[in-house]
Amino acid sequence: MDSEIRMKKALIELLESGEMIGLRMEKRQLWLVFVHLQLALRHPEATGPSSEIVRKLALQMEDILAPEGDLRELAELGWYSEYDVSIQ
Repeated sequence: MDSEIRMKKALIELLESGEMIGLRMEKRQLWLVFVHLQLALRHPEATGPSSEIVRKLALQMEDILAPEGDLRELAELGWYSEYDVSIQ
């Protein structure tokens, strides 16, 4: 079996699995994943079913990390490119 076919088969098995997993990380690590997802999801071609799944996951992260207050306000700004800050 060709390696490309094997890789595609493995991916299909993963996507169809539905198996729940647990992941432990520091809140600061989750924050970094969250803000990078926000950036990726703002890409004009980030559309379709997979983007919607990722967007729902990112919104869950937002609720966990910043349920209210100033941090929530900061988290919500990340969905809008006009609030981006260039860090060099």
